[in-house]
Amino acid sequence: MAWTSSLTITLGNATKKSEIDAAFNNTLFMQTKGADIASATPDIGAASGLFVDVTGTTAITALGTVAAGTLRIVRFTGALTLTHNATSLILPGGANILTVNGDTAIFESLGSGNWKCVAYQRVAEVTNPAQPAFLVNLGASMGNPASGTTITMDVEVFDQGSDFAANTFTAPVTGRYQFSFSVLINGADTARTYLQIRLVTSNRNYDFYFPVTTLSADADNVGFNGAILADMDAADTAYLQYNYGGGAQQDTIVGALVNTRFSGFLAC
Repeated sequence: MAWTSSLTITLGNATKKSEIDAAFNNTLFMQTKGADIASATPDIGAASGLFVDVTGTTAITALGTVAAGTLRIVRFTGALTLTHNATSLILPGGANILTVNGDTAIFESLGSGNWKCVAYQRVAEVTNPAQPAFLVNLGASMGNPASGTTITMDVEVFDQGSDFAANTFTAPVTGRYQFSFSVLINGADTARTYLQIRLVTSNRNYDFYFPVTTLSADADNVGFNGAILADMDAADTAYLQYNYGGGAQQDTIVGALVNTRFSGFLAC
């Protein structure tokens, strides 16, 4: 959008229409590209244009002070971390953002040095190494587990963020986490009244059942597969538990790396 005045204002012998138009466009709307701003001192509030490039790789925790309602369009020219703060630098999803060259963001000043990122556009598909994600397997099979046994997950495929330990995932931040699992049981007693895999989280439990009425004899290759989007608070935990009723304590939770596994990631 550009402003064009419909009046010509003359002061003395000088016609000022062009000067008024330029001042309104460039000062009020700031429809020019401002000088580059270094990420080490990222005061976008003092930018000389609506649109600026932020250069460098220094992590950003603040963006300077300017009147509430002021907008800035920022293009990043390198990889740096935008550090989320619930008051001073509010980012989408409440999580840090790792920029890449060409990413663009729109920031709105909330006043008093506080900013909110109201839009973030990736230049292309990128990975996010700061996003928690894990995949773990059961190594050696677990023989004759009691009902209520925590399923061992002792072989790590990956643990991005180092949030999985001792068979348990611990949420690093509040959010919604997608969990999936596969569990294979051998020797399931036909006398079972129920067979259950329970995803135990701090907020609530999620139960998955096998239809034991389909067992006409003790059975191998009884498979469980489940997935859930779970709400978790920071420091909440999640792990898998094997439960059953009736029959003998004779089952085997089959490991060998490929039969029983547990995975999860921060979805939003």
